[in-house]
Amino acid sequence: GLLDKAGIILKVNFKRHIAVIASTIMAVINFCINMALFVIVFLIYIATGLAHEKGITAIASLSQQFSEFFTHFDTHIVEIGYFIFIISILYMFILGASFILSILIVRLRDLQHIFELFFSILFWATPIFYTLKQVENSSFGQIIKYNPFGILIESARGSLIFNQIMNIPEMFIMLIVSVLLLIFGYRYFKIKVKRVAEYF
Repeated sequence: GLLDKAGIILKVNFKRHIAVIASTIMAVINFCINMALFVIVFLIYIATGLAHEKGITAIASLSQQFSEFFTHFDTHIVEIGYFIFIISILYMFILGASFILSILIVRLRDLQHIFELFFSILFWATPIFYTLKQVENSSFGQIIKYNPFGILIESARGSLIFNQIMNIPEMFIMLIVSVLLLIFGYRYFKIKVKRVAEYF
């Protein structure tokens, strides 16, 4: 966040934490757009299959699926609320980590490449394109089951796709950890950002 906006920071006087928050908000906007596209594609996929089974046009089937989706939206409000709760936990965790990493990367620029490698490994060690059940009996599965992001992703997938409320105790532990990280990250940022311009 800070390194990408170094030119603005050196020329314009504004609260530096806004740069970090703006970067995370852009990520949230991209996530919302992707989620909207996912829902549309998912409904089209369902509608196409049903149209073939019922012998009706794809447009009619798609219209029916959209109608049913919004008609039964209120029956899944708890699961949708739980999904939003999980995403909120993840956002607080990322924002807290961003406050810390934005300072560290500016002061120790070589760390940027190390963090990029770490995040690439973390991405594949998180059950996004696979589920924990698919790898739970392997040595790889025994390692990634301790990945807190894996629990978040599994819980989010369960609430959004399978209408299941999963891992409630773990989610509240993650909530506490995320809030503490956000508070610590913000305080660390406020202390260290005063001299950050020296490292640009």
